[in-house]
Amino acid sequence: MNFTNRVILFFMTSSILNSQELDLNPIPYTPPKAPQYKGSLQQNNTLLLAELLFEGQINGPEDISIDSNGQMYISNENGIIYKSLPNGELEIFTETKGRPLGLKFDSKRNLIVCHESMGLISVDSNGEKTILVSKSQGFSLIDDLVISKDDIVYFSDATQLEGIDGFYNDILLHHPLGSVWSFNLNSTALTLIADSLYFPNGLELSEDESVLYINETPMYRTLQLSLTGENRGDIGIFADNLPGFPDGIDPSSDGGYWISMASPRKWLVDAVISPSAWLKKILMVAPEWMRPKPTLYGLIVKIDSNGNIVESLHNPSGEHLHTITNVVEFENHLYIGSLLNDCVGKLSLDN
Repeated sequence: MNFTNRVILFFMTSSILNSQELDLNPIPYTPPKAPQYKGSLQQNNTLLLAELLFEGQINGPEDISIDSNGQMYISNENGIIYKSLPNGELEIFTETKGRPLGLKFDSKRNLIVCHESMGLISVDSNGEKTILVSKSQGFSLIDDLVISKDDIVYFSDATQLEGIDGFYNDILLHHPLGSVWSFNLNSTALTLIADSLYFPNGLELSEDESVLYINETPMYRTLQLSLTGENRGDIGIFADNLPGFPDGIDPSSDGGYWISMASPRKWLVDAVISPSAWLKKILMVAPEWMRPKPTLYGLIVKIDSNGNIVESLHNPSGEHLHTITNVVEFENHLYIGSLLNDCVGKLSLDN
């Protein structure tokens, strides 16, 4: 297909999607200049010290959750959720069609799963699945979740575009097509918490559960949403102008948060592609080889309770760990998930 035909196809596609009441004209966006790698962002090779668990046995461990017995549950791109055994081996906990994403345990030790094609599901200790919120209820990509002490599940519907591949077009369009919802596991009440968000991805609660933190991946920032008090429902910026595309956000033992970067920022994207609506239109119909891809660079940043970056962990060459999406701190180690790795990283905090 030649270039002219691709442009025609783009406008045909836009017409079809606009009939679904989505305005798909890309919006120019010029982000702030990316922070330099100095100070708390100084480049290092700390992630090279990580042990690689289950190497070659898994692929795309998007999220990791650890139960009260210290057993690890790992989502895999082929639909399987694996469970680690005390002897260090893996077994299949449950199998699904499609890709499981975010994982968290509720108070009854059920594993609550964000699933790319099923929606929000619950998996009991025997691996039996129950759909809590079906994708057919108007959701496109239920992506990540966090669960309160009283079993309120907060989950993100990252975009109104279909499937995981919708992420690419969502970033190019730069429309606030995402939302965050709550689901009460006791009453089954489903509630819209916030909408008009830019690909809301990772979620985490403050220690007192009065604030919900939301990573807006294409905006390079973390939002804070008040859940209680007279400011309930108010949204502000918690951490801004991050050095990469933030994916997961997870608590650290000292009251801060680990933010996983699926990719560091790219000068080409920030300075050339994002500000240009016409260039983004072309890239929406460009062949795969022309599309910008994540940089294979390992990056995790740690922020304090005020949203300031206080530490960063790097693997600049990306040959060890890269495209990081999830960090679980457990017993003085970080367990590291990824969009594309074939292993789980295990990093001692003593390092």
